[in-house]
Amino acid sequence: MNSFKNLENAASETSDVAPHISPHIHIDGRTLEGGGQLVRIALGLSALAGRPVTIDFIRGNRRGRTGLRGSHLAAVGILAEIGGSHVTNDFVGARSITFTPPQAEKTSDPATASPTPKGRYQRLNASLVPLDSVSPKSVYNIRTQTPGSICLIYQALYPYMIHVGARTSTKVVKVNIVGGTNGSGCPSYDYISQVIAPNFARLVLPALSVKLHKRGWATGSLSMGEMSFFIRPLPTSESCFPEGLSPASRFPMIDVMSFERGQVTRIDVTALAPRDALPQNERNGSCLTVLDYSSVLAGSADGTNTVPINTHLTEVISHFCQIFLLLVAHTSNRFRIGPLAVKPSCLDSYMRDQIVVFEELARLGNTSDHQHFRGEMTELTEDRRYWTLHTETAQWVCREMLFAE
Repeated sequence: MNSFKNLENAASETSDVAPHISPHIHIDGRTLEGGGQLVRIALGLSALAGRPVTIDFIRGNRRGRTGLRGSHLAAVGILAEIGGSHVTNDFVGARSITFTPPQAEKTSDPATASPTPKGRYQRLNASLVPLDSVSPKSVYNIRTQTPGSICLIYQALYPYMIHVGARTSTKVVKVNIVGGTNGSGCPSYDYISQVIAPNFARLVLPALSVKLHKRGWATGSLSMGEMSFFIRPLPTSESCFPEGLSPASRFPMIDVMSFERGQVTRIDVTALAPRDALPQNERNGSCLTVLDYSSVLAGSADGTNTVPINTHLTEVISHFCQIFLLLVAHTSNRFRIGPLAVKPSCLDSYMRDQIVVFEELARLGNTSDHQHFRGEMTELTEDRRYWTLHTETAQWVCREMLFAE
């Protein structure tokens, strides 16, 4: 369904026709994973490519409450402010939303939008919005009303920010967000800082720095936290483009299968836990805490462990519902791999779906068949059995927003 071959076939079928921008993209929010990820990616790409989009049945595959959450609206507000986009149905619980950038054709009407046919894709069907059409600021302050995931808000903004950030008077865009730093099913501050940021730099994306001011929890005793993201934009001068970067897209071409993972050289274990002793876990007559027990497990009694394992307690928490452990492997090729590592990939399964949007953005403006760009081969050599539903969803949304006829 998502094969890049579809793009190639569609492009060849319409090679004599000038690429065009669809008047309106219509997305069913129940497709594949059918959750908030689909919404975040679609709205971010709408702002990036200037393509109006209507999303219906928002978070339609979620049990319980569906519709927009406060974290979605926080991201939508910034995207609309920077580009001057018009938003309808921007309220918590809305099950449909329309996002219309000013670059969209004035005749665009969501009432006439129809679902894009599956398997019909074109290259060059979209391009990034001109930098002179946006007015970003150097600092943004976002505050949610509940401890919704800060990191998911960042996820919606980051691709857009590294493009439009070049218009600011500073070299870095600072985004302060108040909300939740740790929650179920969401990336944490620790994962962003220890895995995502280092891997972005390794894959030639702009450097990302993250600062934790205070943790916020959506489990146990609810509390609000705060994080700051320091986002550096993509280069604007063609002479500054790294090899393989298309001036038309400004995003670096990424082929994860061209990277070797390397050998694991170290494992870091980050623990958030109470200082209370664990029952029925004693060593030399002493009761063990979660951190003590993790250190014991990390040690190798028989001397067979050849990979150093470093365990450290970053913060003491008071509620057992907030116990948090993160294992991160460092490799000889400078990759960081979190839980659910996928052999032989250089990325773990969650990191893999974070990269999809950048892979697809790099394909904009790719008019010739560059030998060094193995996008077509990637899907033949990468074992997609290890793809999560989030990864499949990310690819599907990107292709609907950027390449659908």
